[in-house]
Amino acid sequence: MWSNIVFRVATIADRCEIHKLFAEYFYQYEPFNVGWINDEVVIEDRETILDLINQNMSIVAIDKDTNCIVGASICNVETPDEVHVMKEEAERTTNRKWSQYLQLFIRIASESNIFERFNVKEIFYINEMAVNANYRNQSIGTKLMEKCHQLGTSLGYKICSVNCSSVYTERIAVKLGMECMSAIAMDSVMDEKGERLIYPPAPHTHIRTFAKLLYNDD
Repeated sequence: MWSNIVFRVATIADRCEIHKLFAEYFYQYEPFNVGWINDEVVIEDRETILDLINQNMSIVAIDKDTNCIVGASICNVETPDEVHVMKEEAERTTNRKWSQYLQLFIRIASESNIFERFNVKEIFYINEMAVNANYRNQSIGTKLMEKCHQLGTSLGYKICSVNCSSVYTERIAVKLGMECMSAIAMDSVMDEKGERLIYPPAPHTHIRTFAKLLYNDD
């Protein structure tokens, strides 16, 4: 299934190729992004993701025949303080869409409540994942998420989490033993005037947060 695909930790040298991959196959396909009524590019979001690559916590899938990156998972470590950082940024930024994004992320963190549920102070978080459309149906997404779980475990993080707005990513999370912590209907995401912000394409309807205990202290 992965005979010509190899997986490794991403490096700074991969930044440009990962940026291109996400521009073509994440922002154009992920229901959360596609369904948002404001199609303006949020530079702050993309720059944040690129910065995370420097932390040696992301995984890339490479086609050995072409030596090209055909899939990637961008991961980072989150702490409870992240909510306060997002609140401050949401109030400070002049980019309205970025502020709305951050407010939604704050809501997701509150409703999933992972830190308190698992009594942890750090979470290995799968931030974004993308696979080249020409390589889909080869379970590359499943292997990427599995590799993220293995990386998180090797780095000593007890909990791994991911937010999914795609039912296909949800299925991967469930297949790998992740538990649903919260589910936010995308038609319930409103702006300050009470107007709906996301109209996701079928069959996608919710942003679900999943978590998995990577190892047990007992």
